Amino acid sequence: MFILLGTLLLLFYGCNEGPDLELTQDRSKLSLSGTFVTESPDEISFPVKVLFAIDCSLSMGDAAMGMADGSDPHYLRLEAVRNFVDQYNINENTSFEIMLWNLDVIDVTMAMGPGGQMIPGFTKDPDELNRVLDNAHVDSMTDYLGTLDAIYHDIEQDILNTEDEANLVRTKYIVVFLSDGMSNVGDGPQSDIEIWARVEDLYEMVTERGVGGLNFHTFLLTELFGPGPMDQYVQGLCETTLQGMSDRGNGQFRIFETAESIDFINIVDMRLTFEYKITYLVAYNYNVRPGVELVYVDSDGDGLCDDEEADHGTDPTVKDTDGDGLNDFFEIKVSSPGHELDPLV
Repeated sequence: MFILLGTLLLLFYGCNEGPDLELTQDRSKLSLSGTFVTESPDEISFPVKVLFAIDCSLSMGDAAMGMADGSDPHYLRLEAVRNFVDQYNINENTSFEIMLWNLDVIDVTMAMGPGGQMIPGFTKDPDELNRVLDNAHVDSMTDYLGTLDAIYHDIEQDILNTEDEANLVRTKYIVVFLSDGMSNVGDGPQSDIEIWARVEDLYEMVTERGVGGLNFHTFLLTELFGPGPMDQYVQGLCETTLQGMSDRGNGQFRIFETAESIDFINIVDMRLTFEYKITYLVAYNYNVRPGVELVYVDSDGDGLCDDEEADHGTDPTVKDTDGDGLNDFFEIKVSSPGHELDPLV
């Protein structure tokens, strides 16, 4: 009796349903690694070229000539330029052009041109830089337009004379334009619209030629402007002109209230900023088709997995089995009752 009961229980449990079978599939995982190779920083240069355009009109004054009532009779603005040059000339990639101007460009640093002749330009030569700074003098009026034309010419020539054009994209030009008042060539101030257009032309030219960057900074020395309404009105006009120039030249506008306060070292940014783009890799396997639980092989990459191709009798290694210009996937998937496409014919 007990033996029979035990046998029945064993048969009962032996016929009980087990857990559902889980579909499994062997998969392979591929990882890619590589190295992004750049040029050696020891073999490439990042030139920074600074052009100082410094006002030397009569209103600046000259103590040695008996004009001690000017904005800067002791030429402290030029000492500020000298301090800046001394600070940065130790960098082999930095060079300078110093342009002194009033009604005309009265002096400018000279550099060796492509034909061996000396032309206005950027230099690292301390003797040439000091020659211009030491021989400064004041005279006549304040020609903004003529000076801007000279700045445009010198920068354009420097770009054209660059032997390694690949360096242009790593080159930064900085213009430091300082004045103590309104533009005036004898018949009143020059038009702001014309002045701003000159700066826009310079910026567009530099950009079109593939230069890395341009900053056109403007500075106003307000030593001679008093607190009266007329002086403040004229100062406001000067600020508008110079602010508009810096806005159009991707620069900054600053005011120096006294000649003693002039300092370019802590204001002018010598760095060249680049916008880097990240390039990434996407790998996609066109020879598989994802299913609900499994990944299926699609040998010819036509959109039909090999199992489906076997069901339809098409060649799993050829996208267009019948060679009619329509691939197997298209002929099968767009077929409908009354409009069947045969991938085998």
